[in-house]
Amino acid sequence: MSATNSGGPADRLGECLPILCLVTDLSLVGGDTERVADTVNAAVRGGVNMVQVRAPDTNDEIYRDLIEKVVEAANSQALVIANIAGRSHDVASVKVDGFHVPEAEIARLRDLRADVGETCILGASAHSTSSALRAVRSGAHYVILGTLFSTASHPDGITQGLPLVRASSQSIDAPIVGIGGINSCNAASVVGAGANGVAVIRAIAADQDPRAAASELYDKIQSAWIESRQGGPA
Repeated sequence: MSATNSGGPADRLGECLPILCLVTDLSLVGGDTERVADTVNAAVRGGVNMVQVRAPDTNDEIYRDLIEKVVEAANSQALVIANIAGRSHDVASVKVDGFHVPEAEIARLRDLRADVGETCILGASAHSTSSALRAVRSGAHYVILGTLFSTASHPDGITQGLPLVRASSQSIDAPIVGIGGINSCNAASVVGAGANGVAVIRAIAADQDPRAAASELYDKIQSAWIESRQGGPA
């Protein structure tokens, strides 16, 4: 599953289904990149198969250091995706599996594809079905879709719930990963609604046992994934 593996982006993403993505958050650990790496290592051993390295409030030097630590911690057992919101992809000083852009930067995807080549995974965030479609048409191999449920950081924020997943899964021919307030209680419903996986921050990173938290989440989404593919109840 590492960046050195053969196979195109669709193949490598397909090997991960259902996707359990951990999004890094330095604010939870006081900016300690070593602690983030420890969490990633434990989470990957628990079932996380994609790590999105996100650190919007850091300079490029700290971000490069974080990417290096995460790649080492993932130990080729999970895809490592660099979130380059507001940054150049050149910030990744080690080879990553792909790059992720926010909804506001979807237009970058076409140029980014020309720059990084056909084997690199590209992803984008989207908050509507129309934006998700635009991302895929612009070259995204997967879409992180939300916000689905209320989150600790934005308890009064706008949420769109499972209807957004259902509508988007019927329109988009690319993996959809739900995000926003997802935990072990609602993760299965997201996959049951048509998502190909979930992305979380606090549900794993804020848990005292990230490995156990990841394992519980993965078990939930894997069961829902199998059930949905067998035509069982969602």
